[in-house]
Amino acid sequence: MRFVVAAVLCAALWLAGCGSDDTHSSSPRASAHPAAAPSPDANADLAATQNVGPDLRVLMRGLVPPSERASLTADELKVHECGISPTFPCMNAFFSAAKGQAFAVRLQRLRVLAVSKGWRVEGVRREEKGVYLELVRGDVHARYTLSRLGGPADSIVEVSVAGPLTVLPAPSAADKAAWSPEKQRYVNDANVICLRAFSHVTGSKQLRVALTRALRSLASLAAPVGERQQVATFLRPLRLIDQAARVIDQAKGEDVLPAVVAIAQYTTRFNKAASRYGLDKCALG
Repeated sequence: MRFVVAAVLCAALWLAGCGSDDTHSSSPRASAHPAAAPSPDANADLAATQNVGPDLRVLMRGLVPPSERASLTADELKVHECGISPTFPCMNAFFSAAKGQAFAVRLQRLRVLAVSKGWRVEGVRREEKGVYLELVRGDVHARYTLSRLGGPADSIVEVSVAGPLTVLPAPSAADKAAWSPEKQRYVNDANVICLRAFSHVTGSKQLRVALTRALRSLASLAAPVGERQQVATFLRPLRLIDQAARVIDQAKGEDVLPAVVAIAQYTTRFNKAASRYGLDKCALG
């Protein structure tokens, strides 16, 4: 079922007219996983799963020329949560490039700066409107985006940094050993439901039907004694994903955008809650 939700979101954004060349990703990985708007507890989620926040900010600042670092805003220095499944920490910032310099000189100076900070140049992708300088440092990726249209935009550089993929929370072996027989049956039955519902989904119409079928079947399972609230933590976002998918089926153009954002946010919440509970076959992505 991997990438099905991402494909639906791409299709919905395209229908809304948001897939033009003027848009840009908030991280180097957004092309594979459309970025969800950061949830209010995004930073807390990141801190709970990976201690990469401070390091990512240091890496971001290092990619900005010293003369331009003071211009970075608080939001540009904030670590967001991007992607759907899996998610990853990300940052995005803009700074002014030296005016009056040839494009090749500006590109080379950024390359030298990145290498001096320990980055490896993975590649240079040239397109009609600009150039992408792709960088790697360990399990962190970064990208400089430079315009070469010959206008005012040429003086602005975008830099994006994406950290390692966030591992979904999951019960430990000790936690599983302590499960009651009732919970073991519930988790096994729920995982079977997810596999049956999503394993053959290849398109948006099939996904909506599969969501409804999976939601109905999961909701019909009796929650283990004393764990109704924990079960609700993943059933509620799944129900909201199903509702948003129905809206996308019926809406047109920009009317689909709120539903697209909702699916992205609630898919992330569902994946985390379901995995935390032990449903390792139910992640949407």
